[in-house]
Amino acid sequence: MYVDELTTLKNKEFVNISKRIKDPDFDTKLKNMSYTIFISSADLHYFLSRILFYHHIYPYSFFEAQQCIELYLKSFIKYANHNEIPNRIHDLEELLNQCRLLDKNRNYPFLHSSRISTICHRFNPFYEIPRYPAGNFIPNTGPGFLFPTDIYPLDLFVFEMRNILPLPETHSDIFKDYHFDLHQCFENFPDWVETFKYDNINFL
Repeated sequence: MYVDELTTLKNKEFVNISKRIKDPDFDTKLKNMSYTIFISSADLHYFLSRILFYHHIYPYSFFEAQQCIELYLKSFIKYANHNEIPNRIHDLEELLNQCRLLDKNRNYPFLHSSRISTICHRFNPFYEIPRYPAGNFIPNTGPGFLFPTDIYPLDLFVFEMRNILPLPETHSDIFKDYHFDLHQCFENFPDWVETFKYDNINFL
């Protein structure tokens, strides 16, 4: 079996065997990383969030949404100050406060709006809820979901952040097929592409 083959390789360095190590240069790499790398990763989480949501897998959709928002906020931190190292945290409200501190002149009204505060508050718990699912079964305390409207705040967040954080024309872009060809990447799942685009403000 394939798993037996992997077992024989687990102590060696092969591309299909992951090896978790503490990288002593991690902070240096993070400091030198472009904000665009964070956006690319955020957009893949956004894609997955919409697919899961429209298949009614809500907690994990919102986990992906939380990851998307986290990475966009960290991308702004890098965009506002390339040498800034985003805090290694997952709390969206704390990251939003860091973004607001960097935007001292309030050049980006959305970052200081009640809308983004509400969005961060809505998705913030979902870094933990799907990972510790016992909380989902406590009567009258679990999260509720409205279909399809609960995905729209995430759509709006991405729309506003992409107006703040432009990608270079040569950079791969999930919203422009000539840079990020969704049909080619997911050619076996054409409905996923249509689901991602469906009623999405980012494609209007």
